[in-house]
Amino acid sequence: ALVQNVAIDVRARFGIDQAALCLASVGSLIQRKRPLLAIEALSKSPSVHLIFIGGGELEETARQHARDLGCFERVHFTGETSEVGSWLRGGIDAVVAPSSEEALPLGVIEALGIGLPIIGSDIGPHKELIGSFPDALLFATDNADDFAARIRDLTKWPVDRLSAQSSRPQAVYARKTYSLEAYCNAFDALYCELTENAKSQQ
Repeated sequence: ALVQNVAIDVRARFGIDQAALCLASVGSLIQRKRPLLAIEALSKSPSVHLIFIGGGELEETARQHARDLGCFERVHFTGETSEVGSWLRGGIDAVVAPSSEEALPLGVIEALGIGLPIIGSDIGPHKELIGSFPDALLFATDNADDFAARIRDLTKWPVDRLSAQSSRPQAVYARKTYSLEAYCNAFDALYCELTENAKSQQ
């Protein structure tokens, strides 16, 4: 469920210039989340920073990959954290979601609810969640060049189109669909339906 969090100033924490485009990837650093692909795309995107919100088995591999590609100073790691919303509200311009497969992409849902632009791979769940929103960009799955092209597209957006904006259509949709209130309402509706069905069968 979507909840409010106190923001963590990511730019102050990692020494990122206020003028730099700051992206975030949310979730465990595991193969299907494609963290190495995100770093490869970043290496083709000068002056852009990427923050991995979460830890995992590929963290050290990701650090070395960033060193090998010459962009280590622009890649940052929070480690394991339960404060995803706090990080996303603290100066992130957009979220990237390069996964090769997902069931229910919770990181994307969290970003939607906060109202952040999203760059995502064109897997089915991403198309379903963000494909119809104007502040979402899709790239060919596992294609670093296409991923980097979408990042370049984002660098051309006006500043007032970036960062978290609760009035975005996707934020309104996510709050209506995935918030705690939405879950409670859905549960109540299901309970009432089951109760009425039971009564009608008596």
